Amino acid sequence: MAELTQGRITKLTQSGTQNVKANITDEVGMVTINAVVPERLRESGKLTIGTAVIFATFEDNSSVIFSRCDGAYS
Repeated sequence: MAELTQGRITKLTQSGTQNVKANITDEVGMVTINAVVPERLRESGKLTIGTAVIFATFEDNSSVIFSRCDGAYS
């Protein structure tokens, strides 16, 4: 089962052309997650440091960003 959380991007890193990850800190500033950035968000160019996002963290501690909190991605 996954847990959905809101947070803000604190760092974006890229290795290669397809592997982009974001460090996300929750609103309380207590947790930093390394999350995968999906292609549709990568290509939009609308993710920057400080962007509020909704992300999921799974039992194996992997994470993925679902959306910006304002819904903008195109």
